[in-house]
Amino acid sequence: MTDWKTKKLFTVADGLFLLFIALLALAAVFFLPKTGGEVADVYVGGELVCTLSLEKDGEYVVPTRTGQNVVAVKDGKVYMKYADCPDKSCVHAGKTSLKGSVIACLPHGVKIVVRGTREGVDG
Repeated sequence: MTDWKTKKLFTVADGLFLLFIALLALAAVFFLPKTGGEVADVYVGGELVCTLSLEKDGEYVVPTRTGQNVVAVKDGKVYMKYADCPDKSCVHAGKTSLKGSVIACLPHGVKIVVRGTREGVDG
């Protein structure tokens, strides 16, 4: 029978294996390409109001029942340029082009979702 007090929980090989896995995961975070979206869907109150190409710069006024927002596209990134809501957290969210990114103005019910052009898994 094995005495638990004298048995090591990890061996040197276990530690090296865990270090290898951690370094592999870290390398994946830094070196794998970040996938950029191609379009941004703008929703008001959960309803799609327009789809913007990230390849065409421009500013778009989005009126809501409680105020207005200005969504801008510049240099392949989308952002909330202006909002007349009290906290302006959507304006401070910054610019993004990564698929799956979301910028939301909760007081106005405006949401911007970046996606690829195809629906489904890649969208």
